[in-house]
Amino acid sequence: MIISKRSLTLILTAVALCAASAASYADGALSRGVPDISKDGSISVTMRCGDEDVSGGALTLYRVGSIIETDGSYSFEATKDFAQCAETFTESDINSSGLAEELSEFASEKTLNGMVKAIDEIGNVSFDALEPGLYLLTQNTAAEGYKKASPFLVTVPMRVDKEGVGEYIYDVDASPKISLEREDIQNPIDPPDIKPKDPQLPQTGQLNWPVPVLTASGLILIICGLALSMGKKKRYEA
Repeated sequence: MIISKRSLTLILTAVALCAASAASYADGALSRGVPDISKDGSISVTMRCGDEDVSGGALTLYRVGSIIETDGSYSFEATKDFAQCAETFTESDINSSGLAEELSEFASEKTLNGMVKAIDEIGNVSFDALEPGLYLLTQNTAAEGYKKASPFLVTVPMRVDKEGVGEYIYDVDASPKISLEREDIQNPIDPPDIKPKDPQLPQTGQLNWPVPVLTASGLILIICGLALSMGKKKRYEA
């Protein structure tokens, strides 16, 4: 079959347009932050309160969503463990502290198993070899003298926009999402002001009730004695 020059020109133009469209789609996908879901990542956290590193306690990691890609953009589909909370998570959901609290309460209520790691002596903890997805971090065990950190969500990879182009960070530092507070120190309660009672002399075994009885008996005896004495005196005078 002989292809005319005009037909060949049309074919080459169509191929060029397809190539340009593919390149434009790829650039658009990049700008919208489509990740490479075949690449693993990590989440690291440094626990700090102000300028002070805080050691002790532990963090628990849950994978709550897997990546689903649609037309060059992506969202997260709930994992099997968290499917009762929601089917999918959007970008606005991810930035909501309310969703993190809800998922944390759900994980605690259902006693779901997460990846638990202790915080080292300089306040660092890291979760490695993580497949792309949406992750929940909670603190069930706080460092001594500090309150538990609020739960928060982290994506792997994390999207960072630079001049309108999406860059994917697979090793995510989630430290900015942590805010630690010291425990409130309660003032000791002052003991009640108890006034001492008047001292009482110890009993020696003698009760008070025989005193009036003995006194009355003594008076009776005295009267009887006087009467007898007066009777004898009258006898002698007679």
